[in-house]
Amino acid sequence: FPADGFPKIGTVSGYMAGLWVIPLFVSTFVSVRYRKRKQNAPEIQSYLLGGFVAFVFFFVSEEVSYLIPVWFAKNVWQVGHAAVYVLIPEFLLGVFTAYAYRVVAYASFPEKILWAFLTMLVYLGALAFFFLLLEGTQARPPI
Repeated sequence: FPADGFPKIGTVSGYMAGLWVIPLFVSTFVSVRYRKRKQNAPEIQSYLLGGFVAFVFFFVSEEVSYLIPVWFAKNVWQVGHAAVYVLIPEFLLGVFTAYAYRVVAYASFPEKILWAFLTMLVYLGALAFFFLLLEGTQARPPI
């Protein structure tokens, strides 16, 4: 992460935590609206749609974020300016966030905190797995 003068959490600027809310809000909103409009469709379709919207949103964000500069991929396999290892976890984050929202929409506050923590663990685990899978060797697949 480039030096930007903002307070850091480790090496990450503090405002980055807030930037995750925007794409996840949009993807979850689309998922919920789809479920309301297509009530006979399997629920998994709405979750996959939420994941797809999150994937597109995050991919476009990563493609343009180097221009700001807030974040840029470095020393990893890339498609354009986006790091490949984060794309599948971001899709999974959108899917799981849409599912977690359905589960906790009318739940108690402690249950919402639990599901937020589980969502973080799913994303962190997916990031670690795909980083090791795709970046764990010296040889990189051709683009």
